[in-house]
Amino acid sequence: METSEMPVYGLRQHMAVKDFGTAFGTIFEQVAKDHLQPAGPTGARYYDEEFDREDSDIEVFIPLATKEGANASVGGMTCAKLTHNGGYSTLDESYARLVKWIEENGYQTTGAPYELYVKTGYENPNPATWETDIYFPVGKKQG
Repeated sequence: METSEMPVYGLRQHMAVKDFGTAFGTIFEQVAKDHLQPAGPTGARYYDEEFDREDSDIEVFIPLATKEGANASVGGMTCAKLTHNGGYSTLDESYARLVKWIEENGYQTTGAPYELYVKTGYENPNPATWETDIYFPVGKKQG
């Protein structure tokens, strides 16, 4: 699918998954301080080739209504997308399914994958109701 480019305010650093709350707290404080307008679900982009729950190069972000104040953007490219329903502990299974689909359909990844947290524990504490959209930037394999 073709994704629309989204301006975001993000924080990129080496962190563990357990550090997401602190990182999101930092960027929400900055967005409020700068009077920026959030526009959509929060997300994270993963830059390492191999994901390590304890230490990975990760950017957490908040989509913004306008480019003003944005320090990065997400999307604006062809992506393979899968919607993961359920808790975060089973995200790796959805990632594996999406990577398999990419390989089996003649695509290759062309950039860092990212997630949008569409429905989270803030809306409903039951993980069965959570929804995470996973995006892999892709292009057709050559040759």
